[in-house]
Amino acid sequence: MPKVRELKHHEQKLLKRVDFLNWKSDGVTPEYKEYILKTIQKYQLKDQKEFFNYQRIATQINNTLNSIKELDDKIYRDFKVDQLVMLGKKLFDMGILDSEAEIETLKKITVGRLCRRRISYLLKVLHFSESVRLANLNIQHGHIRIGPEVVKDEAFLVSRNLEDFITWTNKSRIKSTIRKFNETFDDFEELQE
Repeated sequence: MPKVRELKHHEQKLLKRVDFLNWKSDGVTPEYKEYILKTIQKYQLKDQKEFFNYQRIATQINNTLNSIKELDDKIYRDFKVDQLVMLGKKLFDMGILDSEAEIETLKKITVGRLCRRRISYLLKVLHFSESVRLANLNIQHGHIRIGPEVVKDEAFLVSRNLEDFITWTNKSRIKSTIRKFNETFDDFEELQE
């Protein structure tokens, strides 16, 4: 257990009813806490607050999906099918689902599905960087753009349509290093940029 400095007299008086070593459980199982920590580490989320924001979004999608699936088949059959198709298309276009038909068998959307669409994770998948942490650094330093826009937020969610437009910025030193390595470097292009 890490050592903590002794509390000063006034700190002891203020915190005499607080026990930092033994506190009530917050109702979260150790397995779920481990899942949270693994997700935060895998996708390099800033903190638990960001995880819970993604969880809130996933819960809203799941609630919508469940409310559509719970509609009565006799009365709302056509409406139910249309809404499931529309939701499946929307989630597929966002990149959360692998196919539009997956919505029929899907039980719930997880935080991991949403985090896989973060630009920092996509850079690792598309082999722009070796790790998500390195991808975060490249994004923060302004080396990545989507189309003409430079992206400096590593939490940017990339849709399927925008995925093809992820490139290095024109003035990126990484881009010029890659060109030199591949022997496609052109000094004239460097001057024009």
